[in-house]
Amino acid sequence: MSINNLIQYRCRRGLLELDLIFEQFCENNLSALNDADKTLFLELLNHEDGELWTLLQQSQSPNKFSRLIKLIQDNKEPSGEH
Repeated sequence: MSINNLIQYRCRRGLLELDLIFEQFCENNLSALNDADKTLFLELLNHEDGELWTLLQQSQSPNKFSRLIKLIQDNKEPSGEH
């Protein structure tokens, strides 16, 4: 299984909101991430859904995932339209 396929599989969460956020992020950005960012993304996905949701809702995330979280946050469509 390629790292892109593994990431897409691991992005399937139990929380619909996370599914939608990660699906859109993968569609728009996954191919542009370098290998280090993809590995970091997989590490981020090790968190439980509640922790992920909290991390993604914070305006500042002072940890090793901060740049990746900012990319994910910037990818969200505030209007909810596709």
